[in-house]
Amino acid sequence: MSQQSVNPYLRNNYNQVGFSSQTANPVMQGQTTANEVVQSTGAGQLSNRLKASKDADPLTTLGLTLGIGYGIGQGMDVYNRNFNKEYSQTITGKVGNWVDKFFENNSVGKYIESKLKAFDNWTNQKAQTSKIMRSLKYHSTEAQWKFAKFFTLGIKGFLGADTEQVVEGFIEKPIGLDFQKLEQYRIPQSEIDSFKAACTGTKAEKLMALQIRELEALGQNKQALAGKSLEELQTLAKELKSKKIGFNDFAHYSTFKGKFGEKAEEMAKILEKSDKNIIITRLKGAGNTISGRIRSHFIGREVGLQELSNKFNVILGKNNKTYFGRAIPKAMAWITEGCTNRFAGGKFVPLMQATIFADMLYHIWNAPKGEKIQTGAERLVNDFFIFIGGIIGAIGMHKIGGFKYLGVDNAGKEAYRQALKLHNENVVNKVFNNKKEFKDSLKAVNKLLKRKDLNFLQKGLAKLGELINCGNEHSFAYRSKSAVNMNWLRRIANTNILGAPMRFIIPMFIIGPFIGKMATKMVHAVIGRPTVSVLDEENEEEAQQPQAVQPQQNQQTTPQVDPNKLADSNLIKQTVAGEKAQPEAQTQTQNPQNNNQQNQDGKILEPVRTYIPSPVGMVQNYDPTAAQMALNNADASEKKIQEILGKMK
Repeated sequence: MSQQSVNPYLRNNYNQVGFSSQTANPVMQGQTTANEVVQSTGAGQLSNRLKASKDADPLTTLGLTLGIGYGIGQGMDVYNRNFNKEYSQTITGKVGNWVDKFFENNSVGKYIESKLKAFDNWTNQKAQTSKIMRSLKYHSTEAQWKFAKFFTLGIKGFLGADTEQVVEGFIEKPIGLDFQKLEQYRIPQSEIDSFKAACTGTKAEKLMALQIRELEALGQNKQALAGKSLEELQTLAKELKSKKIGFNDFAHYSTFKGKFGEKAEEMAKILEKSDKNIIITRLKGAGNTISGRIRSHFIGREVGLQELSNKFNVILGKNNKTYFGRAIPKAMAWITEGCTNRFAGGKFVPLMQATIFADMLYHIWNAPKGEKIQTGAERLVNDFFIFIGGIIGAIGMHKIGGFKYLGVDNAGKEAYRQALKLHNENVVNKVFNNKKEFKDSLKAVNKLLKRKDLNFLQKGLAKLGELINCGNEHSFAYRSKSAVNMNWLRRIANTNILGAPMRFIIPMFIIGPFIGKMATKMVHAVIGRPTVSVLDEENEEEAQQPQAVQPQQNQQTTPQVDPNKLADSNLIKQTVAGEKAQPEAQTQTQNPQNNNQQNQDGKILEPVRTYIPSPVGMVQNYDPTAAQMALNNADASEKKIQEILGKMK
């Protein structure tokens, strides 16, 4: 059968049978495309997650975000105030104590607890004999940038950063003319209002009077403060407030600045000594005025020192006895922080989390009937585990970086860090007279790592630790004393240009999204996958290519052909009329203005049709079912032709 004979019937459906005349090479079966490589990584999943939310109406999601953010803020106010009491009376304490009782008194619980203790003892013993186990258990590199420190410490970093901000405002910021701050010392509102009304005179006199009143609340005798300047009173207030927090004095507090998360163990002990009656306030309005109440309700915050003490003990597992008794309260802290941003933080940060819940609710509302639970569950789990996965990835990278300390124990690690710190101080101060002195000093520092005693595998892991940790905990570049030097270039070449982006990109854009993807697949396995999923992969190249049509669909949409309306040149009609078609190989130049010519009998002759084969053969689409679809279409076409011929006879 010739191409000419089937063209009138199939030409309109040519692009639907899965063929392409493009010259591009087809993708072979089993071959991995560039898009598939991207989709298999966390970066592809993160891209898909963003695409899965771009259809949401911005005004609707904005309204939902504000409403949900407000709800989270108010709800976590109640939850956080619950921490401002004895631990056993808090929600978290009750759960933790119940878990302790189960694992202490129940036979199943006792068995599980004994196995966990045995495993813990085994790892401790292995850490004494295996350098790799010791490194995994005790060694980890420390981030040097403030944001990286905050992030890699996980829940300790979040709580530490928030606590430092709260404590810093309480200790270092003078009370000024903020009379409402007196409520931090449990002074009744009526007394505050009376004192404020009684304070008259100049601004300086009011400042002095309020500062003295605060010092009285801190335990000072008013007569002992006579004759002191405002600056002296403010300095005394810093000392006393530092002690109220639990520090020895203001100087002791100063050593913790920027390190509340890193020194979480010490902070827990300090807060245990704090004055639990103090409630630190932030951004609250004045008194019982309408504007003051509105401000306090929407953005004001109260943070009790008892609350902070309980939270530090929770994340460190200090208040419970069994393994799960410590783990469950800590998990509750992670979940509330991951879902609200308010286990540690103020009323503004929930707005960031609220955007996720707004997107989730929007898609739940628009999900098909019967898929609302699946839609909500997968979006919640996906977002939460991307957040958790990023933190786990960051912590894991610094744990791998700890392999650089394979040759030493904890004491040796600290000795190396102190020596490196001294070496870098000498670099900054340009103590080294030449590059040889610099290299000798660095060699002496590196010798403290004791790499010579490591075997081949251990040395390889130590090199891996250095690679992951490049630019962090490292020696500064040599700095010459010469007035004409290239020190600026040396500093650029020896910074975190490579290391810092690597330690940020891998956890945030690869590990985190990958963990989120795996967790979401687990949800799909349990409750099912919705039709529109956050894991849907959008291949734009495939979307642009013609899609194959199923054979039954092709038969339903094929137009009915009336042979009486076909041109005389149609091969089917010529066959029925007994006419002989012109040879296809014959060519003739046609005049567009004289297409219809007559022969001697007066019969109209059709111009000779020509067919020039394309130099580019038809290339099968990469879809493996396209060939079968084409055969099905051909069979359907032949069947239709036979039906037409039968009717004409």
